[in-house]
Amino acid sequence: MNNPKVARIIAAVVIAMLVITLAAALFGCSASKPATSAPSTDPDSGLAVVAVAGLPQEAQQGDERYYTDDHYKSFRRIAADGGTPND
Repeated sequence: MNNPKVARIIAAVVIAMLVITLAAALFGCSASKPATSAPSTDPDSGLAVVAVAGLPQEAQQGDERYYTDDHYKSFRRIAADGGTPND
C-alpha cells in the first residue's frame, strides 16, 4: 500500500470486524437455536424437559419418558402431556 490513508481505512475496517466477531463469540451470539427453545428443567430429576413434538418421529411413539440425542452424554425428560415444556 503506497497510500497511507487507504491503509488506515483498511486497518480500521479489519479491527472493527475483529471486535464484532469477538463480541459475538463472548456473548454467545448464535443462530443455531431460537432463544425461546431453551428447555426448562424438571424439578424432580434436574434434567432438561423436551416436548414430544421436538423429538424425532421414532421417539414420539411408545411412552418414552427420557430422551438422548447425543448417545447418552445427556438426557432430557419428555413432557408428560406432550405439550411444550412451558405449558
